Amino acid sequence: MDKLSKEELLALINSKPKKERKKPDLTEEKKLAMLDRLADMRETVKKNREAKKAVDPIIKEKEIDAIFEKKYSSQFDKMNALLTDLNENTKEVVKIKKEKLAKKAEEKMVAVEPPKVELKITEPKNVTLETPPPPAVGRPATSLNATVRPAFPINPNIHRKGNTRF
Repeated sequence: MDKLSKEELLALINSKPKKERKKPDLTEEKKLAMLDRLADMRETVKKNREAKKAVDPIIKEKEIDAIFEKKYSSQFDKMNALLTDLNENTKEVVKIKKEKLAKKAEEKMVAVEPPKVELKITEPKNVTLETPPPPAVGRPATSLNATVRPAFPINPNIHRKGNTRF
């Protein structure tokens, strides 16, 4: 295949016979009806084109302006009005949220308010507090409750991805 010339390749490609399309079987009546429909379509398209050309774009804009009252003198005025409306709406939303939070806080205060209980304090009679002697300096604590500190600090980032590039 690699050593075939251009002419031989074209001959191979063209050697396959092309399948011809099936031609429709139209009787004379069907053919005339089809041509009449096509002529009607051409006439309607032509009328539509002429109607579009007849409408002047300036007149169209004037009709639209007559229907809708023109509120803004420039695009800048329109954008300014939109932004001020947006700003006012966000201020209202913030105000409503603050009111809701204040209302929830009041409800929590009412629900959490503890009942008033009077406590009677009595003084103990002749109680002496015994304090354990301080541990000797240089010796480790031998009690069970003593905490042992590691010799080196624990790395809190041991299970996290590092910040280096490598």
